[in-house]
Amino acid sequence: MLPHRRPSDRAKRAMSRAALRIDVRSNSGLVERAEEAVCRLTGHRYAGVVATGSSAALAALSAVEGKVMLPDQGGWRGFERYARLLGREVCSVETHLGVIQPEALECALEKEEPAALIVTSFAGYIAEQELREIHELCRGHGVLLIEDASSAVGDRRLGKAENADVVICSTGDPKVVNLSSGGFLATSDTEFFERATPVLRACRLSGVVAAAMVEELTLAPEVVERLLRFASLVKARLPDVVHRKRRGVCVGVLHPEPRRVALLAKQRGLRTDLGRSLLTLCPNRDRFLKHGFCVELKKLDVLSITREQVLEFAEQLAELLS
Repeated sequence: MLPHRRPSDRAKRAMSRAALRIDVRSNSGLVERAEEAVCRLTGHRYAGVVATGSSAALAALSAVEGKVMLPDQGGWRGFERYARLLGREVCSVETHLGVIQPEALECALEKEEPAALIVTSFAGYIAEQELREIHELCRGHGVLLIEDASSAVGDRRLGKAENADVVICSTGDPKVVNLSSGGFLATSDTEFFERATPVLRACRLSGVVAAAMVEELTLAPEVVERLLRFASLVKARLPDVVHRKRRGVCVGVLHPEPRRVALLAKQRGLRTDLGRSLLTLCPNRDRFLKHGFCVELKKLDVLSITREQVLEFAEQLAELLS
Protein backbone atom coordinates (compact mmCIF):
# COMPACT_ATOMS: atom_id res chain seq x y z
CA MET A 1 0.00 0.00 0.00
CA LEU A 2 1.11 3.54 -0.77
CA PRO A 3 0.59 6.62 1.44
CA HIS A 4 -2.62 8.55 0.82
CA ARG A 5 -2.35 12.25 0.04
CA ARG A 6 -2.65 14.31 3.23
CA PRO A 7 -2.13 17.98 4.13
CA SER A 8 1.58 18.72 4.47
CA ASP A 9 3.21 19.01 7.89
CA ARG A 10 3.78 22.71 7.14
CA ALA A 11 0.06 23.18 6.53
CA LYS A 12 -0.89 21.35 9.72
CA ARG A 13 1.53 23.43 11.79
CA ALA A 14 0.13 26.62 10.25
CA MET A 15 -3.41 25.53 11.15
CA SER A 16 -2.37 24.80 14.73
CA ARG A 17 -0.71 28.19 15.12
CA ALA A 18 -3.72 29.96 13.63
CA ALA A 19 -6.19 28.08 15.85
CA LEU A 20 -4.31 29.14 18.98
CA ARG A 21 -4.50 32.86 18.21
CA ILE A 22 -7.62 33.19 16.14
CA ASP A 23 -9.92 36.21 16.54
CA VAL A 24 -11.90 38.38 14.13
CA ARG A 25 -8.94 40.58 13.18
CA SER A 26 -6.39 37.78 12.78
CA ASN A 27 -8.92 35.71 10.80
CA SER A 28 -9.26 38.55 8.28
CA GLY A 29 -5.48 38.89 8.02
CA LEU A 30 -5.01 35.18 7.38
CA VAL A 31 -7.64 35.16 4.66
CA GLU A 32 -6.03 38.18 2.99
CA ARG A 33 -2.63 36.47 3.02
CA ALA A 34 -4.14 33.40 1.35
CA GLU A 35 -5.73 35.58 -1.33
CA GLU A 36 -2.40 37.31 -1.93
CA ALA A 37 -0.73 33.90 -2.30
CA VAL A 38 -3.36 32.88 -4.88
CA CYS A 39 -2.72 36.08 -6.86
CA ARG A 40 1.04 35.50 -6.81
CA LEU A 41 0.68 31.93 -8.06
CA THR A 42 -1.93 32.60 -10.75
CA GLY A 43 -0.84 36.08 -11.83
CA HIS A 44 -4.41 37.42 -11.47
CA ARG A 45 -5.25 40.73 -9.77
CA TYR A 46 -8.14 39.57 -7.59
CA ALA A 47 -8.78 36.44 -5.57
CA GLY A 48 -11.36 35.08 -3.18
CA VAL A 49 -10.76 32.03 -0.99
CA VAL A 50 -13.83 30.01 -0.06
CA ALA A 51 -14.93 27.10 2.09
CA THR A 52 -15.14 24.52 -0.70
CA GLY A 53 -14.24 24.00 -4.33
CA SER A 54 -17.96 23.82 -5.06
CA SER A 55 -18.29 27.33 -3.65
CA ALA A 56 -15.64 28.58 -6.08
CA ALA A 57 -17.52 26.98 -8.98
CA LEU A 58 -20.81 28.46 -7.78
CA ALA A 59 -19.25 31.92 -7.46
CA ALA A 60 -17.84 31.72 -10.99
CA LEU A 61 -21.12 30.53 -12.52
CA SER A 62 -23.10 33.16 -10.62
CA ALA A 63 -21.02 35.82 -12.38
CA VAL A 64 -21.55 34.43 -15.89
CA GLU A 65 -24.20 36.36 -17.80
CA GLY A 66 -25.45 33.96 -20.43
CA LYS A 67 -25.00 30.44 -21.78
CA VAL A 68 -22.29 28.15 -20.33
CA MET A 69 -20.32 25.78 -22.57
CA LEU A 70 -18.72 22.61 -21.17
CA PRO A 71 -16.61 19.79 -22.69
CA ASP A 72 -18.63 16.63 -23.31
CA GLN A 73 -16.25 14.70 -21.01
CA GLY A 74 -13.12 15.19 -18.93
CA GLY A 75 -14.52 17.86 -16.61
CA TRP A 76 -16.41 17.93 -13.32
CA ARG A 77 -20.09 17.09 -13.88
CA GLY A 78 -21.04 19.47 -11.06
CA PHE A 79 -20.51 22.46 -13.36
CA GLU A 80 -23.59 21.54 -15.38
CA ARG A 81 -25.63 20.89 -12.25
CA TYR A 82 -24.71 24.25 -10.71
CA ALA A 83 -25.23 26.14 -13.97
CA ARG A 84 -28.75 24.76 -14.30
CA LEU A 85 -29.42 25.49 -10.63
CA LEU A 86 -28.58 29.14 -11.35
CA GLY A 87 -30.85 29.15 -14.38
CA ARG A 88 -28.04 29.24 -16.95
CA GLU A 89 -28.49 27.55 -20.31
CA VAL A 90 -25.86 24.83 -20.88
CA CYS A 91 -24.30 23.57 -24.10
CA SER A 92 -21.34 21.32 -24.90
CA VAL A 93 -18.36 21.05 -27.20
CA GLU A 94 -17.41 17.63 -28.58
CA THR A 95 -13.94 16.49 -27.55
CA HIS A 96 -11.47 13.69 -28.22
CA LEU A 97 -11.69 11.83 -24.90
CA GLY A 98 -11.84 15.14 -23.05
CA VAL A 99 -9.27 17.06 -25.08
CA ILE A 100 -10.73 20.03 -26.96
CA GLN A 101 -9.87 20.23 -30.66
CA PRO A 102 -9.56 23.82 -31.95
CA GLU A 103 -11.63 23.19 -35.08
CA ALA A 104 -14.48 21.63 -33.09
CA LEU A 105 -14.34 24.45 -30.54
CA GLU A 106 -14.53 27.18 -33.17
CA CYS A 107 -17.57 25.55 -34.75
CA ALA A 108 -19.24 25.13 -31.35
CA LEU A 109 -18.55 28.76 -30.38
CA GLU A 110 -20.03 30.03 -33.64
CA LYS A 111 -23.09 27.80 -33.34
CA GLU A 112 -23.87 28.16 -29.62
CA GLU A 113 -22.58 31.70 -28.88
CA PRO A 114 -21.93 30.97 -25.19
CA ALA A 115 -20.97 33.62 -22.63
CA ALA A 116 -18.37 31.36 -21.01
CA LEU A 117 -16.46 28.13 -21.53
CA ILE A 118 -15.33 26.09 -18.52
CA VAL A 119 -12.42 23.70 -19.04
CA THR A 120 -10.27 21.61 -16.72
CA SER A 121 -6.51 22.18 -17.03
CA PHE A 122 -5.84 18.48 -17.48
CA ALA A 123 -8.86 16.86 -19.16
CA GLY A 124 -9.97 14.09 -16.82
CA TYR A 125 -6.71 14.76 -14.94
CA ILE A 126 -4.93 12.81 -17.70
CA ALA A 127 -4.32 15.18 -20.64
CA GLU A 128 -3.25 18.80 -20.87
CA GLN A 129 -5.62 21.12 -22.70
CA GLU A 130 -4.15 23.54 -25.28
CA LEU A 131 -5.20 26.46 -23.13
CA ARG A 132 -3.34 29.19 -24.98
CA GLU A 133 -5.05 28.31 -28.26
CA ILE A 134 -8.40 27.78 -26.53
CA HIS A 135 -8.06 31.19 -24.85
CA GLU A 136 -7.29 32.90 -28.15
CA LEU A 137 -10.35 31.34 -29.80
CA CYS A 138 -12.55 32.34 -26.87
CA ARG A 139 -11.21 35.88 -26.91
CA GLY A 140 -11.91 36.14 -30.65
CA HIS A 141 -15.56 35.20 -30.03
CA GLY A 142 -15.99 37.34 -26.91
CA VAL A 143 -16.27 34.27 -24.69
CA LEU A 144 -14.98 34.19 -21.11
CA LEU A 145 -12.62 31.26 -20.41
CA ILE A 146 -12.88 29.76 -16.93
CA GLU A 147 -10.16 27.24 -16.06
CA ASP A 148 -10.67 24.66 -13.33
CA ALA A 149 -7.06 24.34 -12.16
CA SER A 150 -7.69 21.92 -9.27
CA SER A 151 -5.44 19.42 -11.07
CA ALA A 152 -2.73 21.87 -12.09
CA VAL A 153 -2.36 24.82 -9.71
CA GLY A 154 1.36 25.51 -9.40
CA ASP A 155 2.16 24.29 -12.91
CA ARG A 156 4.53 26.42 -14.99
CA ARG A 157 1.89 27.26 -17.63
CA LEU A 158 -1.50 26.04 -16.41
CA GLY A 159 -3.60 27.90 -13.88
CA LYS A 160 -2.12 31.21 -15.05
CA ALA A 161 -3.68 34.57 -15.91
CA GLU A 162 -2.20 34.66 -19.41
CA ASN A 163 -4.15 31.56 -20.47
CA ALA A 164 -7.53 32.00 -18.75
CA ASP A 165 -9.78 34.89 -17.75
CA VAL A 166 -10.78 33.15 -14.52
CA VAL A 167 -9.07 30.40 -12.53
CA ILE A 168 -11.02 28.35 -10.01
CA CYS A 169 -9.64 25.59 -7.81
CA SER A 170 -10.72 23.05 -5.22
CA THR A 171 -8.34 22.38 -2.34
CA GLY A 172 -10.30 19.39 -1.06
CA ASP A 173 -9.09 15.80 -0.79
CA PRO A 174 -7.30 14.61 -2.86
CA LYS A 175 -6.03 17.58 -4.81
CA VAL A 176 -2.73 19.30 -5.64
CA VAL A 177 -3.41 21.82 -2.87
CA ASN A 178 -4.71 19.29 -0.39
CA LEU A 179 -6.55 20.63 2.68
CA SER A 180 -9.66 18.40 2.82
CA SER A 181 -11.69 21.60 2.31
CA GLY A 182 -11.44 25.00 0.68
CA GLY A 183 -11.08 26.50 -2.76
CA PHE A 184 -10.49 29.77 -4.56
CA LEU A 185 -11.43 31.97 -7.50
CA ALA A 186 -8.94 34.31 -9.19
CA THR A 187 -9.42 36.80 -12.02
CA SER A 188 -8.22 40.12 -13.37
CA ASP A 189 -11.68 41.03 -14.66
CA THR A 190 -12.98 43.70 -12.26
CA GLU A 191 -16.64 43.46 -13.26
CA PHE A 192 -16.64 39.65 -13.14
CA PHE A 193 -15.07 39.69 -9.67
CA GLU A 194 -17.67 42.17 -8.43
CA ARG A 195 -20.49 39.92 -9.69
CA ALA A 196 -18.88 36.88 -8.01
CA THR A 197 -18.22 38.68 -4.72
CA PRO A 198 -21.61 38.03 -3.03
CA VAL A 199 -21.09 34.26 -3.25
CA LEU A 200 -17.41 34.57 -2.32
CA ARG A 201 -18.35 36.51 0.82
CA ALA A 202 -21.15 34.10 1.75
CA CYS A 203 -18.78 31.12 1.47
CA ARG A 204 -15.70 32.77 2.99
CA LEU A 205 -12.89 30.48 4.15
CA SER A 206 -11.94 30.26 7.82
CA GLY A 207 -8.65 31.80 8.93
CA VAL A 208 -7.38 28.43 10.15
CA VAL A 209 -7.74 26.79 6.73
CA ALA A 210 -6.50 29.97 5.02
CA ALA A 211 -3.24 29.73 6.98
CA ALA A 212 -2.76 26.18 5.75
CA MET A 213 -3.63 27.18 2.18
CA VAL A 214 -0.69 29.60 2.08
CA GLU A 215 1.69 26.75 2.93
CA GLU A 216 0.12 24.29 0.48
CA LEU A 217 0.23 26.86 -2.34
CA THR A 218 3.96 27.21 -1.72
CA LEU A 219 4.37 23.45 -2.17
CA ALA A 220 2.05 23.19 -5.19
CA PRO A 221 4.74 23.57 -7.92
CA GLU A 222 6.73 20.68 -6.46
CA VAL A 223 3.60 18.53 -6.08
CA VAL A 224 2.57 19.08 -9.72
CA GLU A 225 6.10 18.42 -10.98
CA ARG A 226 6.32 15.12 -9.12
CA LEU A 227 2.85 14.03 -10.22
CA LEU A 228 3.76 14.70 -13.86
CA ARG A 229 7.05 12.82 -13.48
CA PHE A 230 5.40 9.83 -11.80
CA ALA A 231 2.61 9.77 -14.40
CA SER A 232 5.23 9.54 -17.16
CA LEU A 233 6.82 6.56 -15.40
CA VAL A 234 3.48 4.76 -15.16
CA LYS A 235 2.56 5.54 -18.79
CA ALA A 236 5.81 4.01 -20.02
CA ARG A 237 4.91 0.66 -18.44
CA LEU A 238 1.23 0.30 -19.35
CA PRO A 239 -0.45 -0.58 -22.66
CA ASP A 240 -3.30 1.34 -24.30
CA VAL A 241 -2.69 4.60 -22.46
CA VAL A 242 -5.11 7.42 -23.28
CA HIS A 243 -3.37 10.56 -24.59
CA ARG A 244 0.02 8.98 -23.96
CA LYS A 245 1.99 11.95 -25.34
CA ARG A 246 0.15 14.63 -23.38
CA ARG A 247 1.11 15.77 -19.90
CA GLY A 248 -1.21 14.69 -17.09
CA VAL A 249 -1.20 14.10 -13.33
CA CYS A 250 -3.15 10.83 -13.62
CA VAL A 251 -3.07 8.06 -16.24
CA GLY A 252 -5.97 6.85 -18.36
CA VAL A 253 -5.96 3.31 -19.75
CA LEU A 254 -8.35 1.71 -22.24
CA HIS A 255 -9.45 -1.79 -21.23
CA PRO A 256 -12.51 -3.92 -22.05
CA GLU A 257 -12.90 -5.22 -18.47
CA PRO A 258 -12.09 -2.41 -16.03
CA ARG A 259 -14.08 -3.96 -13.17
CA ARG A 260 -12.04 -7.15 -13.35
CA VAL A 261 -8.82 -5.13 -13.26
CA ALA A 262 -10.07 -3.13 -10.27
CA LEU A 263 -10.94 -6.34 -8.40
CA LEU A 264 -7.52 -7.85 -9.11
CA ALA A 265 -5.84 -4.61 -8.04
CA LYS A 266 -7.74 -4.69 -4.76
CA GLN A 267 -6.69 -8.30 -4.17
CA ARG A 268 -3.06 -7.32 -4.82
CA GLY A 269 -3.27 -4.49 -2.29
CA LEU A 270 -2.84 -1.78 -4.91
CA ARG A 271 -4.53 0.93 -2.87
CA THR A 272 -3.63 3.70 -0.46
CA ASP A 273 -2.90 3.16 3.22
CA LEU A 274 -6.42 4.49 3.93
CA GLY A 275 -7.83 1.64 1.87
CA ARG A 276 -8.81 3.88 -1.06
CA SER A 277 -8.77 2.44 -4.56
CA LEU A 278 -6.26 3.95 -6.97
CA LEU A 279 -8.43 3.15 -10.01
CA THR A 280 -11.48 5.07 -11.22
CA LEU A 281 -13.63 3.00 -13.59
CA CYS A 282 -14.65 4.34 -16.98
CA PRO A 283 -16.84 5.25 -18.87
CA ASN A 284 -16.97 8.21 -16.51
CA ARG A 285 -17.86 11.71 -17.66
CA ASP A 286 -15.39 13.23 -15.20
CA ARG A 287 -12.58 11.20 -16.85
CA PHE A 288 -13.34 9.72 -20.31
CA LEU A 289 -16.28 7.96 -21.96
CA LYS A 290 -14.75 4.67 -23.07
CA HIS A 291 -14.21 1.39 -21.24
CA GLY A 292 -11.09 1.55 -19.12
CA PHE A 293 -9.85 3.13 -15.93
CA CYS A 294 -7.92 6.08 -14.58
CA VAL A 295 -4.91 5.56 -12.31
CA GLU A 296 -5.46 8.19 -9.61
CA LEU A 297 -1.90 9.21 -8.78
CA LYS A 298 -3.26 12.42 -7.24
CA LYS A 299 -4.47 10.29 -4.31
CA LEU A 300 -0.85 9.54 -3.37
CA ASP A 301 1.37 11.55 -1.06
CA VAL A 302 3.82 12.22 -3.87
CA LEU A 303 6.18 14.24 -1.67
CA SER A 304 6.90 11.20 0.49
CA ILE A 305 7.06 8.34 -2.03
CA THR A 306 10.01 7.37 -4.18
CA ARG A 307 10.51 6.71 -7.87
CA GLU A 308 11.16 3.05 -7.02
CA GLN A 309 7.81 2.74 -5.25
CA VAL A 310 5.99 4.17 -8.26
CA LEU A 311 7.83 1.83 -10.62
CA GLU A 312 6.95 -1.18 -8.48
CA PHE A 313 3.30 -0.11 -8.45
CA ALA A 314 3.34 0.33 -12.25
CA GLU A 315 4.94 -3.09 -12.80
CA GLN A 316 2.33 -4.81 -10.63
CA LEU A 317 -0.48 -3.04 -12.46
CA ALA A 318 1.04 -3.98 -15.81
CA GLU A 319 1.05 -7.65 -14.74
CA LEU A 320 -2.71 -7.46 -14.16
CA LEU A 321 -3.19 -6.26 -17.73
CA SER A 322 -1.01 -8.90 -19.42
